[in-house]
Amino acid sequence: MGGRGSKSTGRHRAPKGYSKVGEIHGTPVLQDKKSGKGLPVHGPRNGSYYRKGRSGLIDQFRSYDKYGFPKADIDIGHDHGQGDPHVHDWLDGKRGPGRKTTYNEMKTIKKNN
Repeated sequence: MGGRGSKSTGRHRAPKGYSKVGEIHGTPVLQDKKSGKGLPVHGPRNGSYYRKGRSGLIDQFRSYDKYGFPKADIDIGHDHGQGDPHVHDWLDGKRGPGRKTTYNEMKTIKKNN
């Protein structure tokens, strides 16, 4: 194991600038190596990441589309007037304003926290 000739697929590696600090139901939990940085703008195709904030708590969940671009962020621990947690949808590479979570989005967060 890990000796000569071994090959890593990179499947479980954290993106550059991040550390993988755990998993929640198979979804990687990342923490940035420098404070204040959000989750990667490009991620796993049809996948997702959680972010562990400086407080040590999970503060964001980001899902990615079939090309690895962000679909939506579920933010936890603060409120823009839409409640906590709330969702920011991504359109054309830009993060949109916050909105209330749907029932299924709320189930995702409650199941994984």
